[in-house]
Amino acid sequence: SILQRRGVITGEVGRVSSNSRRAGDILSMLVGIYGSKELFVNEYRMMLADKLLANLEYDTDREVHNLELLKLRFGEMSMRQCEVIIKDIDDSKRIFHNIRSTLENDASTRINEDEEPVMVDAAIVSHIFWPALQKEQFKNHPRIQAKIDQFSIEYAKLKNPRRLIWMKQLGTVQLEVEVYEEDERDGVLTSHVKEVTCTPAHATLLAHFEDNDRWSVDE
Repeated sequence: SILQRRGVITGEVGRVSSNSRRAGDILSMLVGIYGSKELFVNEYRMMLADKLLANLEYDTDREVHNLELLKLRFGEMSMRQCEVIIKDIDDSKRIFHNIRSTLENDASTRINEDEEPVMVDAAIVSHIFWPALQKEQFKNHPRIQAKIDQFSIEYAKLKNPRRLIWMKQLGTVQLEVEVYEEDERDGVLTSHVKEVTCTPAHATLLAHFEDNDRWSVDE
C-alpha cells in the first residue's frame, strides 16, 4: 500500500477501537446520505482532488492515512482512483525538487549570477483518474510563459517521451508588487513592496503593466 511505501504508519491500522467504531458509524451515515457507496466514493475523490491541488506543499500524509482507513471499509478497488491521485502528488513533489535542483545549478537560466531563479512547480496529474479539470484558452505573459516552457523542457528530459499539457488558467502565482498608499496624516504617497498570491490571469495583467503604464482598450 501507499502507507507501507512511505512508512507513515505500521500494521496497527486494523486495530478495533471505540474511535474506529465511531468512524465506521459516521461512514455508514454518510453513505446513507449519498445513497450508495459509489456516490460517496466519487464525492470523496472530488474533495480529495480539490484539497490536494490547493496544497502548495505537496503534503499528503493525512490523506494517505485517511485513504488506508477508507480502503478497509470500501475495499482496494473502490479507492483505486483516490490512490492514484495521491501518488500523482507524491510524484509531482519528487519531479519538482529534481527540476528545481537542475535549474538552480544552471547559470544560463538567470539574467545575472545574483538573481534568484524564478521557480515553477506543477501538480502533474493522470487525467483519466482525476475529476474533470476546467480548461480554458488563456495566454500567459511572455515572461511567465518562458518559465513554464523551461519547466516543460526539463520535464521532457526527465520523463521522455512524456510531455506536459498545461491548464494555464489554474493555479496561483506568488509575486512581489510595489504598492503605493496615501498617508492619512499628510496625504503623501509612500511605496512598499508587498507579497501577493494571485491567479495566473491577474499575474499576466500585472506583468503587462510592468511593461507599460498605460494600455488602450484595443490593446
